[in-house]
Amino acid sequence: MAHVDALSRTPIIAAVSTVELDKNIQVTQERDTIIRSIREKLEKGEVPGYFLENGLVFRVGLQNSHQLYVPKELEDNIMRSIHEKCGHLGIDKCANQLLKNYYIPNVKEKFNKFIKNCIKCIYNSAPHRSNERNLYNIPKRPEPFDSIHIDHFGPLPSNNSRRKYVFVIIDAFTKFVKLYPVNTPGSREAINALERYFDYFSRPRRIISDRGTSFTSQEFSSFVEKHNIDHIKVSVASPQSNGQVERVNRDMKAMLAKLTESPVQNDWRQKLTNVEYALNNTNHTSTKISPSKLLFGVEQRGRVVDELTEYLNDRYSNPERVDLVKLRNDASEAINRSQLYNLNYFKEHHSPPKQFEVGDFVVIKNIDR
Repeated sequence: MAHVDALSRTPIIAAVSTVELDKNIQVTQERDTIIRSIREKLEKGEVPGYFLENGLVFRVGLQNSHQLYVPKELEDNIMRSIHEKCGHLGIDKCANQLLKNYYIPNVKEKFNKFIKNCIKCIYNSAPHRSNERNLYNIPKRPEPFDSIHIDHFGPLPSNNSRRKYVFVIIDAFTKFVKLYPVNTPGSREAINALERYFDYFSRPRRIISDRGTSFTSQEFSSFVEKHNIDHIKVSVASPQSNGQVERVNRDMKAMLAKLTESPVQNDWRQKLTNVEYALNNTNHTSTKISPSKLLFGVEQRGRVVDELTEYLNDRYSNPERVDLVKLRNDASEAINRSQLYNLNYFKEHHSPPKQFEVGDFVVIKNIDR
């Protein structure tokens, strides 16, 4: 095919200018009857809650943020992009992430429908069953690294590497997560990961873990004693006592299953950074803010390049100095409200525990096997 040989030899450079991007969005908004109606009103005067900038229709979001009004024909594409960026997390977290830059009417209802039709979510997200045991809220100081929760997750499939487990660390206050791939769920590797964590961040006052052999060994006891750390070991066979890390494990399991290649899923280590980023940069249910912002005062950019979102951030966002003290006080109050709500809800739906008297016969189940 000699007549196309020139095309195979000529270098092609594709460049999209910001002017062209604005123009393309304008055209798409013009095809949406609702947005077009708002635009026409804005061209003649003011419309409460909306404004026109560079020919684009925006909505005023929280703290006077710019939210691009997404045309109906682009809603699925934007929701799919945000859903993947958030690691296939739930409705609230995806909706909150989307509303940082975009506006879609009834976004939670639409995300609910979108996620219910996501094949990966259908296969890998099992419904969570409420626990039927006593509930005890652990008091948290409004400061990072006062208390951390730790646990091992695995084993995971691994043909090309000895690493089969993930050592999970979550800060009790900010909910900031660090994930370390390890070979075994042993004390030595857990200690190595914690020492790296202490070097990068801070040595905590308190560590909360289960009673796994890696955390009850003499080696681990000597380690926490050497670093002057209180070690709280939760009750045997009650993972809800270390609920924060168990929740991270549950989310991580579903996210890795969705992000890795089926059916073997041997590439989970390459996706671990994406999972960590998604967990740390989406709003947490308790604090109402992302762990990264609560810890650093900013949200991380991450490895995945979302050109449209970054373009909107660079062009239209109004960066303000973050008051970390106020931010953390607000988060602390939100945590207290969440704990109080959970406690009241638990009491309403559970019977009080049975009280035993001296001399009563009881049956103890052997759970050490």
